[in-house]
Amino acid sequence: MTRRPTLSGSLALVACLIAACLLAAASPAPGGDWPQWRGPDRDGRAPGFQAPAAWPDSLRREWRTEVGEGHAGPVVVGDRVYVHARLHDLETLSCLSLASGEVLWRQTNPAPYEMHPAARGHGKGPKSTPAVAGGRVFTLGITGILSSRDAASGELLWRWDSEGRFPASAPVFGTATSPLVVGDLVIAHLGGAEGGALLALAADSGVERWRWEDDGPGYASPVVVDAGGPVLVTQSERFCLALDAATGQELWRLPFTTPYDQNIVTPVLLGPGTVALSGLEQGTLAVRLERGEAGLQVRELWNNPQDWLYMASPVVAGGRLFGLTRKYRGRLFCLEAETGRRLWEGPGERGDNAVLVDLGSALLVLSTEAHLAVVSTSAPDYSLLAEYRVAESPTWAHPALAGDRLLVKDKTHLASWRLPAAESGKTAP
Repeated sequence: MTRRPTLSGSLALVACLIAACLLAAASPAPGGDWPQWRGPDRDGRAPGFQAPAAWPDSLRREWRTEVGEGHAGPVVVGDRVYVHARLHDLETLSCLSLASGEVLWRQTNPAPYEMHPAARGHGKGPKSTPAVAGGRVFTLGITGILSSRDAASGELLWRWDSEGRFPASAPVFGTATSPLVVGDLVIAHLGGAEGGALLALAADSGVERWRWEDDGPGYASPVVVDAGGPVLVTQSERFCLALDAATGQELWRLPFTTPYDQNIVTPVLLGPGTVALSGLEQGTLAVRLERGEAGLQVRELWNNPQDWLYMASPVVAGGRLFGLTRKYRGRLFCLEAETGRRLWEGPGERGDNAVLVDLGSALLVLSTEAHLAVVSTSAPDYSLLAEYRVAESPTWAHPALAGDRLLVKDKTHLASWRLPAAESGKTAP
């Protein structure tokens, strides 16, 4: 049964205050920070970066440090980089110097993990990107262990372990949804295919504030949409969902299943209250969320059944939505964000997955094979501006962009690359 908490009197006032805090917490991070999954606003956009008019023939690598295996992306706050990986068979949170790659501290957790046979090609490392907020680092391990650590020292503050709380502690391919911090809450979808819960815990103590438990997690990560109040939008194993971010009350659900139960795509904002959703062989659709006296009203704006996403989450730039379809062995495509009409398709052969980062006038496309393509976001057709090789092993993790530093996680190492400065079109010193 759907859990629908009710509020009245003073509790309703508390919920309104929480909602105000959540909306305030959704504001962009300080310039240069990349504090969570897909960047400051969880949308793959690098708001402080200005792409150059011309791109160089090569990029300069500053440093490279061993951090361990896994698909979790690095995050950056201030002059520190945090990356969660499996090093010497221990889940390890490493804190590095952004300038030099020097290891400042490391904290570990045993987290033994037996891979499902179908997932062996992906390794035993964590896949959930950490979140940094309020002086804390929140990590979610591949077996469903949510931890809070002091960002300065790495000291463990609290831990919430999924083992024994659900029929399975993680989905078949391991936990991959990344935690979200809104206000004083940290939100994560825990459990596995036979059952789970979308949980909101107090960021300072790990005490449960609310839970939604009608479905287990998929592999997508939640986002917050301002729709007359903070609304949490995500994909579970079988649904697209909207919940009240302050209370966990379910506001809307759309049955949404993909082959092999692989709901992977993180929703992306197209505009105020408007979200794009997609999945393997399910097309791409846009819905508008409007909250009023009658509750949350969700209206479909468009539905493009031909162009769909598999693992790569899309980005939106200049009124266009960019994504990678699994068709044609991986092909980049561009849709008009207002209508869903396809504007162009790129060449195929990019593989099953590529991470997209919006630089404004240009798009970074990092394939799993470590090829970094730079593509125009404004050209009338597919326009490749530059292409580089940034690693010698697979690059599944989402990179982080801090200033003009691009942090790329390969199979076992993290490297810092300098992107060209906008003023001169040359690599920054």
